[in-house]
Amino acid sequence: MLEIGSEPVFGYRLQTLLGAGAFGEVWEAHSADGVRVALKFIDTRKKESSLLRNEVRILRALTEEGHPHVIRLLGVYASGHFLVLSMELADGNLDELRQMYRQVAGRNIAPDHLLDLLMQAASGLDAIAHLRLPGFNLASAGLQHCDVKPSNLLLVGDAIKIADFGLCAAMGEQTHKQGCRGTPPFAAPEMFRGRPSSATDQYSLAVTYCDLVAGERILGPIGEDEDGTDLTVDFGKVRGRERPVLERAMAQDPTRRWPSCEAFIEALRDVALPGRPEKEFRHRAPRPALARPASHA
Repeated sequence: MLEIGSEPVFGYRLQTLLGAGAFGEVWEAHSADGVRVALKFIDTRKKESSLLRNEVRILRALTEEGHPHVIRLLGVYASGHFLVLSMELADGNLDELRQMYRQVAGRNIAPDHLLDLLMQAASGLDAIAHLRLPGFNLASAGLQHCDVKPSNLLLVGDAIKIADFGLCAAMGEQTHKQGCRGTPPFAAPEMFRGRPSSATDQYSLAVTYCDLVAGERILGPIGEDEDGTDLTVDFGKVRGRERPVLERAMAQDPTRRWPSCEAFIEALRDVALPGRPEKEFRHRAPRPALARPASHA
């Protein structure tokens, strides 16, 4: 049983439950010498073994690549019916940062701050898009995370770290035949057809931007169309200069989107913050800071 003070992984005692989902729980744990980690307990009875293997393989490969904007895998363990992933501990996620902004400033995340953070996320996603793993996706151009959303974009200090690779898949390969494997409203239309494209994560990143700067003012009710053609963003409420950039990033046809996540964020920054040089963009007034770790689930 997972509870505060227990030691399901030798040398680490559970301190705080950070999050729980359909497949398990994420805990903050401390070692006797003060090392703090996040332990993700995945219930092997509820998740397909192939998905478990893929998540571990992808995390290990990304950790070896050492990309600064992907969460680091520290170890893999077995505990009862759980597979346990030990990862670096984050300070929060973008959903929690939005809540902090609302408490401190009475608004959603400032566009300049958010675009700085999302450029880091875009860098990580573009790196994932070029990753080829032996025995997994050598025949494809690369991978897509397939579940980009505010709660999966973690903050470690001032850096964004992409987490939760449970749905990560090779571009163009069939992952399922019906329904949506992803998180509405962030899932791209092609995820309803079970075939990620090279721009699937870009679509989700665009919805993430709309959600974090405007929330319910722009995002409408989640559509029920099985093919995902019912857009959840009300472009009539998007700022005029941002609209064409976001419409392209969320095009129903993935081939019409921007050539990369970084190209999309760069174009969005140019219209959202016109005349703002890169140096000034990165050196700005203090922002609300998170004070506690967040979920890695």
